[in-house]
Amino acid sequence: MGALHLIGWGALFALVLPAGVLTPNLPWYAAMVLPVVFTAGMALFDSADGVLIGVFALAWLTGVLWWRYRTDPSLERHS
Repeated sequence: MGALHLIGWGALFALVLPAGVLTPNLPWYAAMVLPVVFTAGMALFDSADGVLIGVFALAWLTGVLWWRYRTDPSLERHS
């Protein structure tokens, strides 16, 4: 029962049940592979997206702060 909640009822009804109806000789565990592969792919792409956004956001913020430091007269260093 916990596995059904883990993959979600929507994935169960949208992916597993039609696979069982369309291919009655397919074992139940073979039909469960599709939601697991989908979940793994989504986790992989979401993680990659988060890393890329973090890297580019940090690079952008660093550039903005450096530009502001270099161009703001009130932050001018006096020697």
